[in-house]
Amino acid sequence: MSALEGIALSLAESQALAEHGIILDTALVWVPADAIMDGDPPFVYYREDVKSWEVEPLCSAPTLSELLDVLEPRQSSVEKMIALAHALIALHDEAKP
Repeated sequence: MSALEGIALSLAESQALAEHGIILDTALVWVPADAIMDGDPPFVYYREDVKSWEVEPLCSAPTLSELLDVLEPRQSSVEKMIALAHALIALHDEAKP
């Protein structure tokens, strides 16, 4: 695990948010396996740097502060907060044995 992966949501959590319609414009993104070298697992890297690569990010890699920004008391944020709650509940339910 890199230092960037330590501050971002896991790949599974990040993908679950995207699947539930929560698309965040984050500073970090999950980059697909083998983006740089064969055999590399998916990893987190800076969105701006990845733009110059010939690879499409898997999804955003939100940090806690970026998730908290969604919870600010604005009308548009209420809808995002509800979608975030549904995504996290679904992820939790999927993890149950």
